[in-house]
Amino acid sequence: MNDNPAHSPADTSGWDPWLADRHGRARVSLTAEAAAPDDDVVRELADIYEHVSGAAHPDWAEFGAAMVRDHRLVLRLSPLALRPRSDG
Repeated sequence: MNDNPAHSPADTSGWDPWLADRHGRARVSLTAEAAAPDDDVVRELADIYEHVSGAAHPDWAEFGAAMVRDHRLVLRLSPLALRPRSDG
């Protein structure tokens, strides 16, 4: 993560929530940073971990503590309109 707070992923003050490129549009949202090992953000991060890895974490207490210590959050990209690429 970038150490410059002006460029921190948690700083959305300069973001346009609508992104567009030649392939589609998406809505962007961020959760709050993980604040406690058992909060909703850590639970969502745990769900993502299990979905991506296909397995449970070997130490959920350490996972939750690490998410809080590292100020982790979830970035959500929700496609709004997609179209096929015209360049193959």
